[in-house]
Amino acid sequence: MDESSEARRFLFWTIAKVVAWLLPTFIMLRRVRGDAASACWLGLTTAKGLGVAAAWSLLWISLQEAGVRLQLPLFSRPPSELTWSAALTALLVAPLFEELMFRGAMLRVLRSEGCTRGVSVTLAALAFAILHVPGWVFRLGLVPALAGSFVPMCGFGMVAGALAWRTPSLWAPILLHFANNFWSTGALAWAVDRASGP
Repeated sequence: MDESSEARRFLFWTIAKVVAWLLPTFIMLRRVRGDAASACWLGLTTAKGLGVAAAWSLLWISLQEAGVRLQLPLFSRPPSELTWSAALTALLVAPLFEELMFRGAMLRVLRSEGCTRGVSVTLAALAFAILHVPGWVFRLGLVPALAGSFVPMCGFGMVAGALAWRTPSLWAPILLHFANNFWSTGALAWAVDRASGP
């Protein structure tokens, strides 16, 4: 893939996420809260909980790698080739945008409306997984493997939601999301290969 098509791909997915995810989220927040969503309310003004997030990130990656090594059907080896547009989208855009929407806005709105932790975390996780389906269909078509991708995505959403519920900071689930994508895109495998040398 040449540089211009890489740039177009990155731009497309970034704009798509802004238009399809972030704008509706902030419109919803404006209606629910009656004012613009504040960085403080979303949990962006504090970094508390990053140590817990780092520990959960290591545990999450370890569980995924164990699933691959045990050849469990819900886990697959990450792809070996990674383009810069896919890396930027997966490692920067997705963790920021998706956590703002699901663990920042949706989870906090559900919590402020009186939903229990279990209901809030579950609904946010299901919405998170469902919103990924169109992208999977766009890239892969309607394949049976989509069902196998949905379950781990819900599991990840539950872990990120539980972390967001326990910590006052949205940076904690953002770090977890970054770590998950670092592993799942193959960036971790690429970094390990580069570090070990020829």
